Amino acid sequence: MSKLETLAAAIVLPPEITDFERIYLARMNRVALFFFAAHVPVFAVVAFLNGTGPLLAAGLTLLGVAGPFLAQRALTNPRHVSMVFGVTAMFMGALLVHFGRGMWTIEMHFYFFVALALLVVFANPLVIITAAVTVAVHHLVLWYVAPQTIFNYDAPVSSVLLHALFVVLESVAACFVSRSFFDNVIGLERIVRARTADLHGKNREMRLVFDHVQQGFLTVDAQGRLAAQHSRVVAQWFAVPVAGQTLSQFFAPFDARFAQWLDLGWDTLKDDIFPRELALAQMPASLSREGRSYELSYQPIDDAKGALEQVLVLITDVTERRAREAADLAQRETLQVFERLMRDRVGFLEFFAEGREQVAQLGQPNTDETIKRLVHTLKGNTALFGMSSVADACHAVESRVADRGDAFTEEDRHEVVSAWQTASGRVLRFFEQEVSPTIELDEADYLAIVHAIDHGAPRLDVLQMIESWRHEPVSRRFERLAEQASGIAGKEGKGPVKITIDAPSVRLPREQFARLWSTAVHLVRNAVDHGLLPSSDRPPQLLFSARIRGQEVELRFADNGRGIDWDGVAAAARQRQLPSEGNAALVEALFHDGLSTRGEATALSGRGVGLSAVKHAVSSLGGRVEVESQPGAGTTFILRVPLPRQQTSRPDEPAARPAGLDRGPERSAA
Repeated sequence: MSKLETLAAAIVLPPEITDFERIYLARMNRVALFFFAAHVPVFAVVAFLNGTGPLLAAGLTLLGVAGPFLAQRALTNPRHVSMVFGVTAMFMGALLVHFGRGMWTIEMHFYFFVALALLVVFANPLVIITAAVTVAVHHLVLWYVAPQTIFNYDAPVSSVLLHALFVVLESVAACFVSRSFFDNVIGLERIVRARTADLHGKNREMRLVFDHVQQGFLTVDAQGRLAAQHSRVVAQWFAVPVAGQTLSQFFAPFDARFAQWLDLGWDTLKDDIFPRELALAQMPASLSREGRSYELSYQPIDDAKGALEQVLVLITDVTERRAREAADLAQRETLQVFERLMRDRVGFLEFFAEGREQVAQLGQPNTDETIKRLVHTLKGNTALFGMSSVADACHAVESRVADRGDAFTEEDRHEVVSAWQTASGRVLRFFEQEVSPTIELDEADYLAIVHAIDHGAPRLDVLQMIESWRHEPVSRRFERLAEQASGIAGKEGKGPVKITIDAPSVRLPREQFARLWSTAVHLVRNAVDHGLLPSSDRPPQLLFSARIRGQEVELRFADNGRGIDWDGVAAAARQRQLPSEGNAALVEALFHDGLSTRGEATALSGRGVGLSAVKHAVSSLGGRVEVESQPGAGTTFILRVPLPRQQTSRPDEPAARPAGLDRGPERSAA
């Protein structure tokens, strides 16, 4: 582009007139018309004071006003009307100089310079140039024809040229200001429109990306209000977001509880109570709708000062992924069950029968305490025998009930029953029918019967020994509990654990003691979780022993851990308004439903249900539970249960304790 073309581009405005410019010029043209109309009486007064004909001055001034008045009526382009005002301004200046002749004639020329400066409000360099050309022609012509009408003396041509130079200089400056005014103010709408078009183009590009990515995007401001931007799949999965509504309002029609959780989480984020990362981590992250599962994540977006400006909410459809995870879990669970069946088929079938009975009780009317014990016991036993999906379902239901602070609902029980039915459906593929009752004998049983016969034991004693073979060896139950204890200790970082099983030839009726063994798992889990210390502090040990003493069996579950926090038990008892004075009261409180010294429940313990279930099972057999515990030395739970009348034996020697378990009881109660 040549210099001449560049100059022309700076002087001549773009042909397009925006709405804003049209409105602005129409207003400025009206103001200018009123301004020049006010010149009529002013110029008449000036002419009167100088004796130059006030009527003629008023008439000529009125004639000058007629020009822009007619232009506003005839011309449609407001820029052309403004150029007429440029000519009018210089015409008015000429009249002022002519009728103001006298000693101030030369000073009247300042009107031209002021008028040129004021013309920049039209934001058009051509208005300035039109005015400048008009005043230049006026001065040259009148100076040549009648110089006394311009100056109050016979001015030389140099004076005229000097005035012309000042007009040129001011006109150049006024043109620059006028064009800058147009570009930065009047043309702002055009700039905004260009930027908006560019932004729309970028938005279309982003929209193209959003709409072809199978992930939902929502933009939320710091107050939790939705912006207009969102990906197409959000509308497909849920609904079209409405700009300005809150994120919780958007999700409320699909899950009211999820929306309520969102409100609480967003309040925490806004109030800046916790670190931002923690507040966002506590936002709800899972939502289900019409059989589909979605996961939500929250990405903060800061402004230049580091303050939270927006949050990008990402929604992912994880239905297929969770289906694969469920299939993988089912496969792993099936393998675990198969291994248990191969290792201990009879024990697994007994557990399965007991579990089925517990699930059946869940479907019947029961007190909330009974349901809690059933669910907690089922959780422990299913975890022990590899049915982890049922254990997870039980733990999830327990947590939900604890969070609500109310009783188990029909929906809660149905969730546990449904998990059991799904898992048991896979288990039943491994056996068509339960095995027939079998008799298990070990080397000790064989040697005992041989010894009795060889030494001429009474026939009745021999028959009782043989009859007891139909019962279940207690050692087999202890072995299952020991296996779970080792697994839990390994996961908790407390292994390896030395486990001693001492139950020589002790057998108990399978059906009668089934419920007790189902709840005994709680003693083992509590011992590992509450009692045992990490192996680096003290080698962890457990003792499971059984003795028949007269008309009852004595079962001992001992550990060499930290011992029971009796002060914690007392504090928890007082909080629940339970008796807490004396050893007996503390032991009674220890077995109370819902009492726990843990501040937080885990998948292992902490709900105050396990020990209650143990005591309830022992009491139903007519037995009692005793506790021996010394801080820093360990804990022993002693279960004393009456035997069937036909099963008696002479007293045995006390069960041997592993090293570290020999200590006197600090608290003991029936």
